[in-house]
Amino acid sequence: MELRIFRSWSWVPDYNGRLGGLLQYKLVHQDQLQFREQSWMDWKPIPIEEGDKPKHPDDIKREQSIKDLNESLDKMIESGIIKL
Repeated sequence: MELRIFRSWSWVPDYNGRLGGLLQYKLVHQDQLQFREQSWMDWKPIPIEEGDKPKHPDDIKREQSIKDLNESLDKMIESGIIKL
């Protein structure tokens, strides 16, 4: 079995915060891991399996703040400080 990383290239628009003027392009590569079982066979891509993506740290902080606020409101309602 043989393995290789096959790199292909493509031109994509490079907006880079510009307004107006001629559209500029940048050359971007895409890499793909490939294999073949025998030297006379065609190359086949190896599928990539992605795991779960972690939450952004700001989202974690925001969720914790909302949870703390809800707990504080629940305690105030139970103690009678806030009446509904």
